[in-house]
Amino acid sequence: NCTIAANLVTGNGGGTYFTGIAATAPQINNSIIFGNKAGVTINNIFVVGGATSPTVSYTDVEGGFAGTNNISTDPLFTSPSTAAAAPTIAGDYSLQICSPAINEGNNTLIPGGVTDDVLGNPRIALGNVDMGAYEEPVSTLNIVPNASGVVFADFFKSGNGSSWANACSNVADALLAANDNPAIKEIWVAKGTYYP
Repeated sequence: NCTIAANLVTGNGGGTYFTGIAATAPQINNSIIFGNKAGVTINNIFVVGGATSPTVSYTDVEGGFAGTNNISTDPLFTSPSTAAAAPTIAGDYSLQICSPAINEGNNTLIPGGVTDDVLGNPRIALGNVDMGAYEEPVSTLNIVPNASGVVFADFFKSGNGSSWANACSNVADALLAANDNPAIKEIWVAKGTYYP
């Protein structure tokens, strides 16, 4: 559950650099390695010839990397810096609520004793761990289903969606919440006009 992003080198190994022979392959799990460059070239995982290549699983790697359930999609950081700005501590590498890295990790690959993300939020918020150092909190949209898994939407209300009396006002928010929360099974919408 590491995030390695927006680093810049003049040689190789913008994100990670592996050299030497190891008895067991290094492990990269549930992580995001994105936006790292060697000069102007994407350079996220570099393995020196003859070195032990890492085993990479459930990780978002820009440009792709062979392994189990890896993706290569923009993780949609909240406000990332660029490699060209390195070195800098600027940037927000938490995930937007529509990030493809949310719920895409593997819970069994979390090291023993790890219960929180880098901010101290619960490491697993919606049933499945997120890729990267930040876990998207359940309360991002503050929309919750009722006991049957139904969220209610009514343009004239401003609640959390748990009932008609407490309906959320926006169908788009209910859809985003449903995308992240597997407990939401249905969205019931009151008559009216809704906009994205």
